Amino acid sequence: MDLVSIQLTNFFSHRNTDIELTGGLVGVFGPNGAGKSSLITDSVTWCLWGKSRVGGAGDACISTGQTFCEVSITFRVSNNTWKVTRARVRDSKTVLDLHTWKVDRWDELTGPTIKDTQNAITTLLGMSYEVFQNSSCIEQGNANSFSKLTPAEAASVILDILQLGKYKQYRRIAYEKATIVEQAILKLNLSIQMLEAQVEAYKNSNEIYQAKLQSREVVQAQYGTAVSTLEKSETQSLIILEQLSQLSSFRTSYDTTFGATTTQLTKLEEQLRVLEHDQGAHCPLCKTELAENFLLGLQETLKTSISKLKEERQELHISLVNNAVSMSDYETELRRLGLESQKAHSKSLEKQLTTLDAEISAFGASAVSSDTADMDLTKLQYQLAEANKNLGTYTDLQKAFGPKGIPLLVVDNVVKELEIAINNNLKLLADLPLSIGISTQHEGRQGDMVDTFEITLNDGLEIKPYINYSGGEKMLIDLAIRLGLSELLAKRNNFKVETLIIDEGLGSLDETNQLNFFQTLSNLESKFKHVLVITHTQVKDCFKHRIELRKDNGITVVDKQT
Repeated sequence: MDLVSIQLTNFFSHRNTDIELTGGLVGVFGPNGAGKSSLITDSVTWCLWGKSRVGGAGDACISTGQTFCEVSITFRVSNNTWKVTRARVRDSKTVLDLHTWKVDRWDELTGPTIKDTQNAITTLLGMSYEVFQNSSCIEQGNANSFSKLTPAEAASVILDILQLGKYKQYRRIAYEKATIVEQAILKLNLSIQMLEAQVEAYKNSNEIYQAKLQSREVVQAQYGTAVSTLEKSETQSLIILEQLSQLSSFRTSYDTTFGATTTQLTKLEEQLRVLEHDQGAHCPLCKTELAENFLLGLQETLKTSISKLKEERQELHISLVNNAVSMSDYETELRRLGLESQKAHSKSLEKQLTTLDAEISAFGASAVSSDTADMDLTKLQYQLAEANKNLGTYTDLQKAFGPKGIPLLVVDNVVKELEIAINNNLKLLADLPLSIGISTQHEGRQGDMVDTFEITLNDGLEIKPYINYSGGEKMLIDLAIRLGLSELLAKRNNFKVETLIIDEGLGSLDETNQLNFFQTLSNLESKFKHVLVITHTQVKDCFKHRIELRKDNGITVVDKQT
């Protein structure tokens, strides 16, 4: 990133500030509170990443009494000119726009959302805010920010500077593919288990099938016999029922005749009794006078009729008794046939046949030939072997793309390069017998090697911890580290980062070390197109290009720009 211009509207103490940046080493001067940091540092970090020293969405960046603020940064990347504009309406919303210059006009590349536009800007710059903060921008009070990082955090910054973030994406892709393959393996194992069970079951399938067929033959024979017997019994039952019906009809007739005979017999007996007990010569019925001989003859006639009726009634009684015996015999024979039981037995056998037919049909439909099953099983086992092979590959790729894989190897390869850059800067900054060493591994408690990222200091006699050095020495050490990181970033990113910002980086240095530091900055002009130094110290004459600020009624004014 090569800064071209900065435009500020209602941003902190800047009401309307517009500066064009010349190349080389540029000093930004002014008293405390003049708006130096907001002009350079805050404007860049807030416009490009939405970050500022006051935090928040941006309301705190709006000038007192104003309702909005806006910052536009124009810069070049790979010989193309870009412009980013971020605006904030107080207590409302933020707007982020991205444009690129096309011959004679600005072409808008703003995404559908702020997040999309922000991702495009970060990709374009080739670094996140955290990388910028730990390398290309040394903010006021944060010169030692890299030294404060944990080994893991420091390693993460180095990985980002080396543009190794792509390996995180590669690792994620390998993980996703491994997850897909693992799911496929689970399905294959399940399918294989089911097919193996099917193949095992097929070994006994023919016996099972034949057993069911034999059972059906037995049941079919039993059913046939039962149906035949039932048909005979039904025929016999019909004959018996017909006989019973006839006997019942006969009995009804006999009963009627028997009743009539009994009634008539009773009547004749009553008439005979009257005649036998009546002593007069009159008819006891019609009161007609009867002769004695005629009366005796009439009595004999009644006795003969009574005797005859008794014989008839006795014959009817015998017939009724015989009829009852016959009906009882027929009923006994009907019960002996057990027609309902035979029907239930036939129904049960018919149901068994239906069940067996369904089982045989289902068995025949679901059966798989042994050859086909073996072929399917072989195919699945081959697919499983290939899936396991692919899973091993993706697992190896996850390790290769992980922190202990390729990224660590790359870091190991540039550690010496980074050490040299830092130590060269230390020599330029101060006449101190110091050298920095960087280690990426140390021995763990179990005697094994543990990955780390540690910076050690050697004064030529012994290795001392960072905390043992004075404030000024720490400042020089931290600046040397940050400058080394900036050089590494510029070199490794194909000079995409071409602007170095140092905010109040000279404040804690004495005059001699300030001159040494300035010499270091001059040397960096060959590596960075812009080196912007924000300070209020008395080193103006060291800078050929200067931006001088002052405040007029609380509003920042560009007093001079050379």
